Amino acid sequence: MAFGLLNLRPWELEQMTPLELETMMEGKREVLKNEDMKRALFTAYMVNVHLKRANQIKVKDIMNQIWPITAKERKQEENRRKKKINSYYG
Repeated sequence: MAFGLLNLRPWELEQMTPLELETMMEGKREVLKNEDMKRALFTAYMVNVHLKRANQIKVKDIMNQIWPITAKERKQEENRRKKKINSYYG
């Protein structure tokens, strides 16, 4: 992972802390996710031209197949919603 995807050298990896490595991996994941989102958007544009409005696909549907929601992301979303509700109702 570090040598291929992150393009690190062995001595660079040795000098990094686990937190730095994790942060780099999260950043790379976001870059890849953004690239996939662009591709999903263009795919939706190309496909939706040929479909009726009721049957058109959404970028979110494509992204959920490429990047399924993890338990960690689901928990973060749940916590975000709870905070929003709590701030609204006090």
